[in-house]
Amino acid sequence: MYGARISDRGRGVLGGAELVGRPAATGALTDEIVRLVRVLKAAVPVGTGPDRSALLLLSLLVQEGPMRLRELADAKGADPSTVSRQAAQLVRAGLVRSDTDPADGRARRLAVTAAGRQACRRMLEARCRAVDEALGEWSDAKLTRFTALFREFNGLLESQAQQQIDDMFPHQRQETH
Repeated sequence: MYGARISDRGRGVLGGAELVGRPAATGALTDEIVRLVRVLKAAVPVGTGPDRSALLLLSLLVQEGPMRLRELADAKGADPSTVSRQAAQLVRAGLVRSDTDPADGRARRLAVTAAGRQACRRMLEARCRAVDEALGEWSDAKLTRFTALFREFNGLLESQAQQQIDDMFPHQRQETH
């Protein structure tokens, strides 16, 4: 796995080295996050048409609105050539359209179509259904606590990632913040 497997005794192994306590726990958490992503991706059945990674662009476009290809690649954290191939699949499937950018007539912006919004809604419903069914035994209070902790966790990761970017490119921090 990617992190460390943690035993019931609070010990784990990463790259042959034994980990104890917090390093073992964070390694095990990393494993569980990777597992969560894999399980959630599998929860959404994909028939013929665009592949899963292409379909993930839909939710970004629904949330953020029309974007240039470079903006979409940056938002996904992927190479523009990869996102270009994925976006082309979505355009061919009628889930996304390529419009002229009103700010620069030479540029194109990708926008979700009505069919794309429906596909995105179906994917979200499938994920929510999978999570709801998996947590059916949890009380509302436990689910609420877990959601709050997970939201806090995601916020901390986002802040840490932004801090790393700011540290790597300090001259951009002053221009954009």
